[in-house]
Amino acid sequence: MTGQAEDERKVLPDPANPALLNAGFEEGTDKLGFVKGWYYDRQVKWRSDEAEGVEEANKSAEGTAHIEMVNDVPGQVAHLLQGIAIDGRFVTKMRFGGRVRYRNVKPGLDDDDLPYLALSFYDKNRKEISTEYFGPFTGSQESWKDLEKEIRVPVGAREAILRIGLFGATGSISFDDMVLKKVE
Repeated sequence: MTGQAEDERKVLPDPANPALLNAGFEEGTDKLGFVKGWYYDRQVKWRSDEAEGVEEANKSAEGTAHIEMVNDVPGQVAHLLQGIAIDGRFVTKMRFGGRVRYRNVKPGLDDDDLPYLALSFYDKNRKEISTEYFGPFTGSQESWKDLEKEIRVPVGAREAILRIGLFGATGSISFDDMVLKKVE
């Protein structure tokens, strides 16, 4: 991050102890309506359980907030990303995951227009090293599904990007309680 966003950081990143910002989406949105701590916000709606008339089936998995993406145009993007400082020399394993539910999800125009939860690792030159995935998610999963696994961090990793979304697929998908924690 550069410029104003970097200047406004309250906690500086620690590559030896990576952490997600606003992992449960409880911090809401900024004054422009973008989800705090995340970027490349496309077709993302922040949902609060405290809003009037929220039915039990539409409540968050954890806390009182989550995000939802809805897309009805095949190939149109709907996603949210977060960059993380990580140093594979100090972090060898992590717990990775989150909670997801989805409705009427169908692939988009291309074979890779599918929803997923992904964590990509990059080296010091920002060349992609590897990616860990959950998904693709198709059809419907009406209740929250827990996704979590232990992953190895490449020794050459210096950055990572967490990606969540429909990525060109149609339907709706919700995410909550994202997990990215160092395993000691």
